[in-house]
Amino acid sequence: MPPAGSGPLRVGVWGDSHVAAGFITDEIGKHLEAAGLSVNTRAIPASLGRPGVRLPVRRVCKGDGWRFQAGYSAMEEVSVGPSLANLRSTRVGDYLWFDLRYRPDRNVRSVEIQYLPTRGRATIGVRVDDGSEVRVELEQLPDRASNAPAVIDLRASSSISTLKIRVLQGDVVLQGLTLDYAEPAAMTIDVFGIPSATAKGWSNADLWYLEKSIPVAYDAIILEYGTNEGAVGRFDSAKYAAMLTASLRSVRQVFPASACLLIGPTDRGVRVPAARRSGRVDLLQYSRIHQQITRIQAEVGARFGCAMWDWQRYMGGAGSVYLWARETPALAAPDLIHLTPTGYRRTAAALAQSIGWLPP
Repeated sequence: MPPAGSGPLRVGVWGDSHVAAGFITDEIGKHLEAAGLSVNTRAIPASLGRPGVRLPVRRVCKGDGWRFQAGYSAMEEVSVGPSLANLRSTRVGDYLWFDLRYRPDRNVRSVEIQYLPTRGRATIGVRVDDGSEVRVELEQLPDRASNAPAVIDLRASSSISTLKIRVLQGDVVLQGLTLDYAEPAAMTIDVFGIPSATAKGWSNADLWYLEKSIPVAYDAIILEYGTNEGAVGRFDSAKYAAMLTASLRSVRQVFPASACLLIGPTDRGVRVPAARRSGRVDLLQYSRIHQQITRIQAEVGARFGCAMWDWQRYMGGAGSVYLWARETPALAAPDLIHLTPTGYRRTAAALAQSIGWLPP
């Protein structure tokens, strides 16, 4: 079990689609709560509303004008919030609607809206529950000044059920929401997964800004990457090691004292179209790449005080994804890259046991 302390244990999870789906962290939370430890999630990342992203909300609706800007694909240093991404709109009337009634035993007491100040005037409308829309002028970035994150703090006398945000004027750059509950939990697990993400999002980030934008000091951080870095025909291990080194150096600047765990990629197969089944196909092409990635993560991670969990080895090693796909019920998805919800839940139990959060 996670150790009991003077305050709640805070865990931050970053990664790609494997964690963005939320099945792993949800399952870990269920096991911990069954053991008597209350668990919640406070962060709603900028990846909200994207396919493959599950959030701690009952429902979210997003207008068509919002543009998602991921830090991992940026061509230069970028000011991003905790999710290593921004959500941006200049379209008047563009909206974000949240139903925060995710669990009946989790009443939201306050919400922080995190945003990036920009040059020029920007205004949003904010409506809580059935109240009137309130016009909020966003902070502007003065000339020749460094960016600093800004926050709108919304508080209710009882609880907040729904939140509506609307662009009224200017360039609005949202970076996420942070929820505060009436009854704090013993453990918080915040998930910042982005489908297609790579660890490069850390080395692309403006670290001064990122440090200021993270509202809490996480006791432990989990980084799950590698699948998208390995989605290449020719994998360059030296380049990957250099990129991972730069990214973990950034991670340690932001979280110098947090316990750190790297989760390597799953096993990965190759789907063979019927027209090609008579030819020669390397069914272990990506399996071998993932083995290299896992080895590099273990070596580089150790230099930065990060432990390593070998997901591919847990599945059974190279080629195991084919067996997982043939299980009943299936544990791997037909694309032979992702797992099924059942496969992720099985992984969650094994991961929690291996790090001592659950008994074996």
